[in-house]
Amino acid sequence: DGNNAVFFTIGERFIAANGKARQFVRHKAGDGIVLANDKVAPVEELERGTHIKLIDAVIDAGLALCAQKSVDEISKAVKEAAEVPAAASQPVASLDNEVLFNAALAIRGAEICGYDFNAGSMVDYLQAHDVDQKAFTAKVEPYLVIANGILSGGDKRFCKKDFLPKFGPEGFGFVSER
Repeated sequence: DGNNAVFFTIGERFIAANGKARQFVRHKAGDGIVLANDKVAPVEELERGTHIKLIDAVIDAGLALCAQKSVDEISKAVKEAAEVPAAASQPVASLDNEVLFNAALAIRGAEICGYDFNAGSMVDYLQAHDVDQKAFTAKVEPYLVIANGILSGGDKRFCKKDFLPKFGPEGFGFVSER
């Protein structure tokens, strides 16, 4: 927003991505961010809870992205954030977070790039990684927000260069060109 407040957006929704942006989270009715058309849009905050380490790592990768990093680099950062360190003193995010993040990248990327989405392939992938539909539905929203922030911020060159090789027929098989 020009003041170092960073937001992820999905349609008309604004989600605070850093501490500066959280000052816009509604503390009372009417708070939010003023848009170019002078409309005040409410600002939401991601549920951070048990996913804080993962979300922070992905937000950092997304903010640094600016069309400079590949989808593989971001996925690697997510996997590293989801791995349990040898001497973990408290619980950290489980590896199913990598699966959820890949699913979210595929869902949002297909929409942003204009590719056809293969829901059957996605369901097979989730089941192969022991993520059932109920867990997926309950947990996926923060990942969709993050994926949207990462993918919508860059130019469209990544669609064929990075996204299609990883998530297309030669990769996961989640998307295909129309």
